Parts: sequence; structure tokens; C-alpha cells
Amino acid sequence: MSLDDLLKVLERNDGDTLYTSYKVSKVSLEPASIGACTSVTPDTPQKINAGAESQKQDVNKEVKSRWWRFYYTNRDYKEVSYCPEVTRAKALASEREAIGAEAFEYIPHRPVTSLSQSEGDLIQDWLEHINETDEATIATVLEQCQTDQDARVAFLRTAKRWYKNLPWKKKVASIYTTEERLL
Repeated sequence: MSLDDLLKVLERNDGDTLYTSYKVSKVSLEPASIGACTSVTPDTPQKINAGAESQKQDVNKEVKSRWWRFYYTNRDYKEVSYCPEVTRAKALASEREAIGAEAFEYIPHRPVTSLSQSEGDLIQDWLEHINETDEATIATVLEQCQTDQDARVAFLRTAKRWYKNLPWKKKVASIYTTEERLL
């Protein structure tokens, strides 16, 4: 049946279809109130009011996150990580060109291979160079490199740039591994 045929059938039946009820009650042209409920759902107003209250609380609560996604006028976006966690206001202050920001949950990409000893040594040497002496932070960085491919590539890229620019080359055995292809 073509669209024209369907329209003719609807016109002939005064707009009724097979699914139109024969006992249509009068429907008000006024919009329903926010807390309106039907006989089937008598608790609707309570659910609506509870939802509105939770939204008010969420708006007033300042969200802190480590991961923020920034939006720009050219419709691009950028995902940024902060350590420690920051509020939306602080995150937006660091990205002056951004027109919006939202916190998100980062899902890491698992590495195919484990972090090699030489890669771990290179990252530890770089952390020492930037005066990072906190054992917990060093352990966190190395653990993140074991479990998150993106973090591993970023840390290795930074450490290798530092290593290449040293006036004297400290020998780290076989630092250029298969990860080099990813950089």
C-alpha cells in the first residue's frame, strides 16, 4: 500500500485506524500538570517529586573527577586527566577555549604485552629526574603502565623524549622495544 492509498483510507475512516479505540474518552486540550497521575500509576507524583529533588541536589553538589571531557565551538572535544581530582570550575579554568566540560569514567585499554624491565627502569629514571620521590605515586604510575595501554604510551613517550635530550646518555638496556611503533 502506498502512502497516498494509506492517506485515502484514513480520510475515509475519519482518521480511525485498526488501532484506534472505539470508546475514546474526551481528552483535554490542556497540558497535564507536572505531578499528574493516572489511575494505573497512583504513585507517579511521589516519583516525579523524588526525581526533581535528586536533580536539585546534583546541581548543588560540586562534582570532582580525574577525567574531564571538554567541548569546543568547532565541535571538537578533548579528554584530559587531572591528578588529583578537580572540580568542573577548575577544569574549565585550565581550558580557556572550552565551552563546556563533563566528567566521565575512563575505561582503560589493556596492553597486549607486559611492561618490560627496561621500560620500567626508563620510566623510574624519568620520574626521578622530575623529582618524583613518593613511592606510592611511583607505584601507581608503574601499575597504570601495566594495565593501561594509553598511559603506557604516554609515559614512555615522555620518558624517551627526556632520555634522547640528555647531554650524557645513561645506558638503559634495550629501551626501544616494540612499543616504539606505537609512539
